[in-house]
Amino acid sequence: MSYTFKYTSETDIERMVQFSITDDTRPSSIQVAEIIREIEKEIDSKWLGWPDGSSYGTGYTMTDLYVDVPSPYTEEEPSVLGEEVDTVYIPYPIVSMTKLERRTSSIEDTPVWEELTQGYYSGWSGGKSDYKVIWTTGPDGQRYGIGWYFYSSKKPKAGRARLKASFTYSFLVPEYILKEYATLRASIIVLELAMASGEPTRLSVYSGGDFQEFVPREVSGLIQRWKERVKEIEEKHFPKAKSPLSI
Repeated sequence: MSYTFKYTSETDIERMVQFSITDDTRPSSIQVAEIIREIEKEIDSKWLGWPDGSSYGTGYTMTDLYVDVPSPYTEEEPSVLGEEVDTVYIPYPIVSMTKLERRTSSIEDTPVWEELTQGYYSGWSGGKSDYKVIWTTGPDGQRYGIGWYFYSSKKPKAGRARLKASFTYSFLVPEYILKEYATLRASIIVLELAMASGEPTRLSVYSGGDFQEFVPREVSGLIQRWKERVKEIEEKHFPKAKSPLSI
């Protein structure tokens, strides 16, 4: 199955660098495709976009994640395992819940799971429920969850692997931002490779005089401006940090 680009394309990059990319250019279409794949893989590793074969707003898939439930007490107070907890935060940005279960058996016994009912979401019928997702807003107004609030008699107890969760997750960075970001990142690499190899021809046709120095200098300045824009996007639109969940 061939890879389908998600955030940018060869055509988008050609518009940026202002020259054609083919199987015979340096870099070639094959090389550019690999550059795009690596950049898109990095974007996905930071949970910024959506899974392969999907579209914006879908979210990556997490299945049966075991979640520790922290003690409700502070470090200065005695920590009591088995105490009921009403709020649990996780570092994953939740798009939608598939299933959330609490363990009713002790950790040394065979796990016994009880499924909890989500409430207070768009389309909820208003029936009996056990928890709601705690939502936050990203820098571009996108909405994603950061944990759960429990309010029924089925609150989880503090301890290791007390919850088991399945959900989709993403920081939901807007599609147009990811498109610009990926295109800039790839275009910088493509233009640097083209300059290093003497391609495209128009960048090296001047054999003498002022233009011999002017053209490379102008292209280098353009690359620097693109790099500054990449940094600006990262600072304004991307989450500050992503910490793995400690199990």
